[in-house]
Amino acid sequence: MIFLKSIIFTALWFLWTFFLGIFCMPLLLYKKCHKLIPKMGYIWAQITLYFLKAICSISYEVTGLENISNNVFIVASKHQSAWEAIFFLFLFKNPVFILKKELTKIPIYGWYLKKMSMIVIDRKNGTNAIKQIKFGTQEAIKNNRVIIIFPEGTRTLPDRRVQYKSGIKFLYDEFANKVPVIPIALNSGKYWTNKSLLKKPGVIKVKIMQPISLPSDGTFLKNLQDVIDSNSEEL
Repeated sequence: MIFLKSIIFTALWFLWTFFLGIFCMPLLLYKKCHKLIPKMGYIWAQITLYFLKAICSISYEVTGLENISNNVFIVASKHQSAWEAIFFLFLFKNPVFILKKELTKIPIYGWYLKKMSMIVIDRKNGTNAIKQIKFGTQEAIKNNRVIIIFPEGTRTLPDRRVQYKSGIKFLYDEFANKVPVIPIALNSGKYWTNKSLLKKPGVIKVKIMQPISLPSDGTFLKNLQDVIDSNSEEL
């Protein structure tokens, strides 16, 4: 039954994504689309979460919302599945994701990513990637948008740890004096299995922690990983 429900959800999700993407395509030609497309992204995420709960019995529980009282901040989040990208679009309404260039090449989906002014980086070019992150983050802060980075750089299984990438340390060194950097732990991978159709029923837990206050030295990435991973493993 779980497998059948997973197939139904996936089919409905793709149909919903395709329909909304085609229906709103004229917005891509509109000069002020940057104001309207985020609203479309919010609706897309909201309906997707509804489908997930109604069909697969996957809901969510968030703690620590009091830690995001500021209008602008940087999120450093655990990354276990596609769920958190969808959820953050809903929770933060108009966030800026730091994401790899390859995602923008996906038909329809990639077109909207570009129009939403995501921070797109070419991971093969490390020096240029840092410049893209710096410029994109400056613009996002100027426009009062939440910036989201997944320090692992890829989705990982719930019981696995990978070394964090240096992008989050750069953001911390460069912008922590301007906006808070907030770590988020979660356990989405237990229910939305990465690289699999399976969607197991349950409650995804999201823990929003207090802003990072760590020494910016050679131990930063390890200490940050310990904070995020250990809290994720406890959920």
